[in-house]
Amino acid sequence: MDMKFIESFSKKQFMWLCASFILLMVLVIITIAASEISLFWKIVIVLLTQAASCFFFPILIGQFIDREKSERDFGIINNFYQDFSEGGIIRIYKDREPSAREDNGENALKKAFEEHSQGEVKLVGVSLRVFFNQTGQFYNNIDALCKKSETNTTIKIKALISSENAPETINRGKIESPGATIPTIITEIGATKQHIARLNNLAKLNPIDVKEYIQAPYCTAVIFPDKCFISQNILCDTAPVKLPLIIFRSGSHGYDVINSYFEYLWKNAP
Repeated sequence: MDMKFIESFSKKQFMWLCASFILLMVLVIITIAASEISLFWKIVIVLLTQAASCFFFPILIGQFIDREKSERDFGIINNFYQDFSEGGIIRIYKDREPSAREDNGENALKKAFEEHSQGEVKLVGVSLRVFFNQTGQFYNNIDALCKKSETNTTIKIKALISSENAPETINRGKIESPGATIPTIITEIGATKQHIARLNNLAKLNPIDVKEYIQAPYCTAVIFPDKCFISQNILCDTAPVKLPLIIFRSGSHGYDVINSYFEYLWKNAP
């Protein structure tokens, strides 16, 4: 046994292992040394040997199994870590919604807004309701950035929202508001435009630029100078969709691709 294997035993396990091994050895020696022993003692030796084996072998075999399992689990975790690191992923949350845990997607995104002090923040999404409508959980963060831009003119917000005539807007309206004269998504897009105009009016310096896109991958992304957040959306009849929120570090391939996606839409907005 190598030292790492021995160290993997708990103190109690190691004591039982040693005691069982010693008892087995003593019983073997007695059996070999005593050629003629009574039936009673033979039975006693057999019973003690069985008892010692019941402790010795399960502990020893169990330890081998635990060690193999831990090495296998470590290998899986290490592969995940390497893939995430190489891909530029610094964190994944199950979604961007609040949860009982303090470390959740909503708080991570709010913290990124609060810590932003230089440069542009770029947002892309169908309506961006949660960011610009007053009922959204990130509205106060946007409002705080607008106020901060009055003394720090480098802070700008660029927002890309879906056109009311875009295919994904029409499809989302059919799924989320079947039979409605004016789908909810159309109302939300209109409200976003109104709230952006109001925020710009209050800030005086028009810190928010907004454009519309016609067709693009269905996702929501928030791009900061040092990292970006992206969550996938799909057309379904429940909202929010609650798919994972992925964070990429600046300079990584993932960050560059998402930023290029935004810049292409921004440059080619109608």
